[in-house]
Amino acid sequence: MADIGYLDVENIVSRLLEVRGKKFGTEVQLEEREILGLCHASREIFLGQPMLLELEAPVRICGDIHGQYNDLLRLFEMVDESDKKDEFDKGFPPAYNYLFLGDYVDRGKNSLETICLLLGYKILYPENFFLLRGNHETSSINRVYGFFDECKRRYSVKLWKTFTDCFNCLPVAATIEDKIFCCHGGLSPDLVSMENIKKLPRPTDVPDTGLLCDLLWADPDKDTKCWGNNDRGVSFKFGHEIVTNFLRQNDFDLICRAHQVVEDGYEFFAKRQLVTVFSAPNYCGEFDNAGAMMSVNDQLMCHFHVLKPVKKKLKYTYSTRTLNEPMEKRIQNLQNSTIYGRTQTAQEGPQQSGNAKQRIKEKQENQKKADVTNSEQKNKEKKKQRQHNVTKNQERALEDKQKLNEDSIKKNINKEKRKEDRDQKNHSTKQNSDQKKRNSK
Repeated sequence: MADIGYLDVENIVSRLLEVRGKKFGTEVQLEEREILGLCHASREIFLGQPMLLELEAPVRICGDIHGQYNDLLRLFEMVDESDKKDEFDKGFPPAYNYLFLGDYVDRGKNSLETICLLLGYKILYPENFFLLRGNHETSSINRVYGFFDECKRRYSVKLWKTFTDCFNCLPVAATIEDKIFCCHGGLSPDLVSMENIKKLPRPTDVPDTGLLCDLLWADPDKDTKCWGNNDRGVSFKFGHEIVTNFLRQNDFDLICRAHQVVEDGYEFFAKRQLVTVFSAPNYCGEFDNAGAMMSVNDQLMCHFHVLKPVKKKLKYTYSTRTLNEPMEKRIQNLQNSTIYGRTQTAQEGPQQSGNAKQRIKEKQENQKKADVTNSEQKNKEKKKQRQHNVTKNQERALEDKQKLNEDSIKKNINKEKRKEDRDQKNHSTKQNSDQKKRNSK
């Protein structure tokens, strides 16, 4: 299965793994025909497997990756505690079975390396390595949020279109031992039984409403009892009653999904009946979240491997539209992204959840307080400067007035003195004249 015509998949995977230990963001420049081959070969495998995967334990479950290739490699390097004594090549396939819940591309710097490695493993180990579709594996989303631009910059638009054809064939849900239900987003009012998922057609784009849309877009919400309007503007949010009823009706024990940033990499909901797994630590270089992977053993016992966020923040790729915006606007868009090409009110995921959302809110409030404090300080300084300027001008005016008064006094003194001199002179002249008159007599 490794060699499909000209396609040497083992060699491609080996080259993709050569960046282990190298600088974050290092690119692996495969030939375009090799990537096209990965898309075509994996597409046929996806179509040969059902829309609803029925998997066996043990299996490792990973959430959103979003082009953070180095963090994907960190996930593969993790080994279960019970296996550390064995000669495992760390956690890389086929040492463990894997199920990924979608959102492989966009946001991160290395979407191409990420999806190529995952497709390569799917071709090499089709019965041990599984990929579900996320809301970013749709053309309307990854056309805007980075993947299209990365394909165009490094290869061609044709390659992006080939990926779109491949993504349109991905399965959208999985069950593990008929006890754990897995999807990218969440539940749907149209999901009555597993037969509804099995009957979804492929290849297909994701519509704006309906079962397929909800499986990729819906969110759990602690303030919602049943169904509610999703803040994203697309699909629904659902409450704990919906989760409980779904599990009871379908004889499941747990729902495992991704789609939302959670502070610790995983977060439970509805009395541990649902868990959100997010595998991209330090998401977008702007969040302090951890990443996580859920490991399910033979007895369906679950434990979590946690990736702490690294201190070094990556530079991420954005669409041309986003790059033309100022940095503050870009960061705001990361938190409240608007879909173009779907609906004007829809917000693209993943959203923040639980503690992560609270931390972001507190951070924003602290920033607002800091901005207010800085503004007040600046206003005080400006007021103080104005008062100083007024005082200085008043002093200068007073000095000018005093000087003017002194000049006026001096002028009057001089005038009086000249008058006295003139009077004295006239008096002397008169005396002399009178003396002459007396002498002449």
